[in-house]
Amino acid sequence: MSPRRTDPTTRTLALVAVAGILGGIVACGTQTSGITAGDRPGSTTASSTARVDARVDDSDCDAAPPTGAVTRAPGGLVFSRGEARARVQRIPAPIAPERRPGESDPDDVSSADGCFSFPRWGNRDVVVPLDSALFVFADSSADGVIVEVSLADLVSRTDLTGQVTVVSDGDVFASATCPVQMSSVNEARTAGRFRCPSAESVQTNPFAPDDSIDSADRLPESPTPVIPGPSAPSPPTTTTPAPAAVLSGWFVLDR
Repeated sequence: MSPRRTDPTTRTLALVAVAGILGGIVACGTQTSGITAGDRPGSTTASSTARVDARVDDSDCDAAPPTGAVTRAPGGLVFSRGEARARVQRIPAPIAPERRPGESDPDDVSSADGCFSFPRWGNRDVVVPLDSALFVFADSSADGVIVEVSLADLVSRTDLTGQVTVVSDGDVFASATCPVQMSSVNEARTAGRFRCPSAESVQTNPFAPDDSIDSADRLPESPTPVIPGPSAPSPPTTTTPAPAAVLSGWFVLDR
């Protein structure tokens, strides 16, 4: 039996829950999440709420985030305001052998690409014990952006490698090794930008986990009885690569 592939968003989903973003107030030693009802989107179930049109002009995603000092922020990284822009650009899949030149691709979903705007969401304190910082932005449609970086790296240098997840129109793309460049890290403002050259399409939406159960986690269905018959040659199998996309954008958080 082939080994099961680990969903790239599994760790991020766990950190989101630990931070108290999805689970309300979560105790962690003497620290609590401090989340109120106003911090959460109107619904955490993507299928039960009207979808918000978060699309903005593509030029918004090209803007440079604010700049500032990069410090150890002894007063903590606690922010009440913020926003993010995220662009999704699908990487075209290889042309199927049976398609004729000029024929449209029935699986083409590039119309969902674009630049999206999301407000700050969740825990005001971005530090997730013991070693991560989590920047979360989302709307009421369970779409949004999550950027996770090492806390030690965040307060010591500007060029980082983080885990980035973008959900747009319900489609989830994630990269476990995405370059993140911080332009400001201090108690008053933290900002940066990211560009993931190849993010993978995944099933789990961290903003609506109940609606995004991986097929490997579902209960198996009753097997269909096999009726013996004459043997026949197996049909040829083709491997379709998982959809991928380039993710880019920026974020800013203010105290």
